[in-house]
Amino acid sequence: MIPASANPRSHSVTSSSDSRRNRCARKNSPPAWIKSPAFSSPSLIFGIRPLQYVGPYILSMNARVHIEESYMKPWRWVIALPFMACGPTAVGRPVAHSSIRPDGSTISWYLDRQAGEAQQPMLVLAQGSGCTSVTSNANIEVSKKLMPSAVIVTVEKYGVLEGDAPKAFPEDCRAAYTAHHTISQRVADYSQVIADLRKEAWWNGKLVLFGGSEGGAAIQILAAEVHPNAAVIFSSATGIPFREAFVRVLPPSEARTVPKHIAAIRKNPTSTKTWLANSYLWWSDIMDRRLSDDALRATTTEFLVVQGQWDQSNPVISARYFADNFRKAGRSNLTYWEFPDYDHTMIDRQGQSHMTEVLSKISNWLNETLVRNRTR
Repeated sequence: MIPASANPRSHSVTSSSDSRRNRCARKNSPPAWIKSPAFSSPSLIFGIRPLQYVGPYILSMNARVHIEESYMKPWRWVIALPFMACGPTAVGRPVAHSSIRPDGSTISWYLDRQAGEAQQPMLVLAQGSGCTSVTSNANIEVSKKLMPSAVIVTVEKYGVLEGDAPKAFPEDCRAAYTAHHTISQRVADYSQVIADLRKEAWWNGKLVLFGGSEGGAAIQILAAEVHPNAAVIFSSATGIPFREAFVRVLPPSEARTVPKHIAAIRKNPTSTKTWLANSYLWWSDIMDRRLSDDALRATTTEFLVVQGQWDQSNPVISARYFADNFRKAGRSNLTYWEFPDYDHTMIDRQGQSHMTEVLSKISNWLNETLVRNRTR
């Protein structure tokens, strides 16, 4: 059940947003640089479905919002282990499988049939930043509840072994991870595994992708390769080049050093040297990419973007540009939810997590979307 306070809005909530915002505590307000013009949006960012106005911004496409104030530490997308990338936790272990990459290395992946029905949809879960194994990631277990009847597919990153739970990232990551891990490599691995699973007798023909943070970046590219029925991009929709997006959530002192680091990466694009916890190879793979361009190639996929306004890992302006790029392309296959006062992990300013409510909404959206597309 979704608390009444978190129910989707179906009409303008300008007045209610004002009153509720007045009731919110103003302690722990975001740093001044978050309020600067560099962080603000264009005058209007339009959606793909009927617009709603919630608080100070135009929101779009059946936006389901809850007014709380929230923010988080800068750039957790890169330097920490955000949603779907938490530390070690004892969880149930699905069945382990392996495939061989073209370079001869092994892809480790897992299958959880959950309900074990004769015919089931496939839900691919893409974890966020870091070198923690999916088998040590509690959020993977939580995310399985999005589709209890689905077969869950998870894939380890290059250089990550089953059970890996490093105490420090990236210091304790395996050398193979630092040398080979990129978002493009993740996409290639997912594509290979999905291609094999499409042949399984239990698959009912429905494919859903869900990615949070770095995993969401992978999903935006992967969708164009495997054309799922639905894809959920959680706290990671990128409508401007990645190098322009992440700098908007850095403190000014750090942002001023970015051109120097970008130049160094361009000079040594395959280096294992790290910056902001990722290798130069990782950065060179993604930094010039506008991921909405990839997502737009998935013409038959229904997309859901979930974004917190006070996300200090993936700036809200990047998600708004993502939606605007779909609008400009004349597309109608995007649903955009912006939660005005949540952070990267759906925590409000008072420190209360709303992840359960948000995941419940996502689950409902997925069920409704798959029912609508049943004849596809």
